[in-house]
Amino acid sequence: MAKVIGAEWMIEDPRFMKGEDRLKHRQEFNQIIEEYL
Repeated sequence: MAKVIGAEWMIEDPRFMKGEDRLKHRQEFNQIIEEYL
């Protein structure tokens, strides 16, 4: 999804690399995604 929305930097961000990491930082992840949409 990061590539599709133009947020490639998220791929290398340790907060979002794995599903469990994204869950830990879900609020921040969702906020960033919403800004790109």
